[in-house]
Amino acid sequence: ASGQLVIQQLYKFINFGHEIPTALREASDKAAEKTTDETMAPISTGGINQTIQEDEEMDETQLEVEEKAPVEARPVAVSKYSKYDPRVPSLLDTPNASFRVKLVCALLEAVAKTIVTRNNLAKLEGFLTAFQRYLFTKAVLPTEVEFSLLDTFDMIDSQWRKISKDLGKSKKNTSDTAGQGFPRFKTWLEAHNATVAIEQAEAVAEERARTRLEGLAGDIKAIDS
Repeated sequence: ASGQLVIQQLYKFINFGHEIPTALREASDKAAEKTTDETMAPISTGGINQTIQEDEEMDETQLEVEEKAPVEARPVAVSKYSKYDPRVPSLLDTPNASFRVKLVCALLEAVAKTIVTRNNLAKLEGFLTAFQRYLFTKAVLPTEVEFSLLDTFDMIDSQWRKISKDLGKSKKNTSDTAGQGFPRFKTWLEAHNATVAIEQAEAVAEERARTRLEGLAGDIKAIDS
């Protein structure tokens, strides 16, 4: 129970002030409806979009064509399952602010050995995924904060590997996932998609639980009557 409370507090650290406004949600819904029947173009994340193999050369004509026809970047809509999104601007948490990152690191370091348990792994993975998405929205972090973040991740990862290894042994799991650390993401889009998938799964589970409770309530009412 205490672990769940800590995770809830960690979410508050990164979510407060980044509530998705109704206007943005409505605009995202309209954009999603508009693109339903369209072919989605790849989302540009900057950098080179084509890998050049070793010893492969590209002539000037090819380069000119690519420069004249860049891939159109499309904004990623907010999810209907999300209540918060770190892209929502907040005067309390600007892109250059690092105070909340410090808070997360301090709390995780204090409870690392007790929060990384079998019962908390799923919830903790959800937070660490959302936290990585949050970090990708930061323009830059001070050097000391980066070092603190790396130390925190290493501490959590070490505990995670121990639990994962024990779970693999108890379930006789011989797959490559046994003994691995928590999932890490290379881009904001990867972290965002993973966060949305977790939020969607939680929303579906909550809806099923609510439906089940309503059904039980209806059965009890029918018996009483």
